[in-house]
This record gives sequence, structure tokens and C-alpha cells, in this order.
Amino acid sequence: MKLFYFIFLFFYACCLHAKTCFVATNGCDLNKGTIDSPFATLNKAYSMEGVDTIYFRAGVYVITEEQIMEKTNLYARVFKMSRTDCSVSKRLYIGGYQLERPVFDLSQVRPQGLRVCVFYVDGSCHHFNNFEVVGTQVTLRGHTQSECFRNEGGNYNIYENMKVCQKAHLLCLAQSPDFHKLGLCYYLKILYL
Repeated sequence: MKLFYFIFLFFYACCLHAKTCFVATNGCDLNKGTIDSPFATLNKAYSMEGVDTIYFRAGVYVITEEQIMEKTNLYARVFKMSRTDCSVSKRLYIGGYQLERPVFDLSQVRPQGLRVCVFYVDGSCHHFNNFEVVGTQVTLRGHTQSECFRNEGGNYNIYENMKVCQKAHLLCLAQSPDFHKLGLCYYLKILYL
């Protein structure tokens, strides 16, 4: 009987650390991030401590320049995914809720003098699934590019069931000899408009 209680308490304690956040087009970043009181932005959900799942409800998320998480001398990194508190056995899931398919519209993001990188991933063990990225702008002229996904330095990230519609030159960059990065771009369902 003691063994039963120990096992029950162990699994209960493990579940306490898991946290799911919801984001919706009608949400507010002052909300609790629950399904009934969702956040408005990925920025807010990603910044929450202990989150292991971020679900997006269906809809078009019009991203603005105010949501850019980081600017460097060359890039505007709209969503900087740098978390390292995940593991291969417990990934950080970021994607559409159930069969809902959210759309990130980047047509309003046009930072002056910078390339746009929508998802800059240098963290590890993220799982991106079931959403679309549209309207990524190429803001510089000449020899340049913008990117929807760039995996640089992170490990064991998964990209699947994605749709990328844009005018940007590159859809996915992997800058590492790690095997899991080089092949995962093929999971992207690519459609040029």
C-alpha cells in the first residue's frame, strides 16, 4: 500500500511541474494563459516559467514590430526561442490546439535596415507543429534574405506539419553538423505565393 501511495505522489508531483498555456487572437497578455483566459502573444506564453506546452487557437495572428524579441546589427529576430530547460523526453511543444491551425501573419513586420528572421531557434528540444507563417518581408535590397526558421546552436528541435508562404529567399537554415537539424527542413510543407 505504501508503494502505491509513493507512486501516486511521484506522478502527481511530476504533473505539477507541467504547465500548458493557451494563446488566442482575442486573448490578452494580462490573462492567466488558460483555455478560457488565453494570452495574446507567443512572447508572453514563452516567457512563463515552467511552461512545456503552448497551444495556439485557430485564427490569424497579425504580428507587429513591437513584438520583435531581439534586434542585432543584421537581424530582427521576431521570436527568439532560447529555452534550454527542456529535454528530449520532455520537449517544449509550440503549435495549434488539436486540429486548429493558426496563421502567423508577418506582413506588418518591416524593420528598417534589418533582415527578418521569424523563428530564431538557438534553444534545444522545441517541437513546432501545425501552424503557418505568411507574409515574411524582405526589407533590404540587393544581396540579402529573410527567413521563417533558423536553427542555430540548439539541439533536437522538431519542425513538422508547417506551411510557409512568403517572399523571403530562405525558408529554413540549419547551421550545425547535428543530424537532427539538417533533415528537419523537409518536414516543412512549403508553398510559395
